[in-house]
Amino acid sequence: MIDWLYVSWNALWILGLSLELAVLSVAYYQSGERRQKLGETLGGRGYQLCLDLGMVLFCLGLGALTRIDWQRLVWGLLCVGFGVNLVILLLKKQGNERT
Repeated sequence: MIDWLYVSWNALWILGLSLELAVLSVAYYQSGERRQKLGETLGGRGYQLCLDLGMVLFCLGLGALTRIDWQRLVWGLLCVGFGVNLVILLLKKQGNERT
């Protein structure tokens, strides 16, 4: 029988990694079009939001799959760190729209 929970957790980290790859690909293309460095392009708020979301999904998926406690702790801390950064970016974006 298929363990659907296991499949779901794997799909989550794969989705996160796919999002990271897509963001990097688009940023690489746009940095070439604009003739600027990749780091400058990735510094944009939209890119940062997508990168943080991808990392949250990636860390959440891999953290749920591991059976070793210290690895779960590390993945959990990384997930919380990227999640906090994501919330901060979202709040800054809302603050800029109000003014």
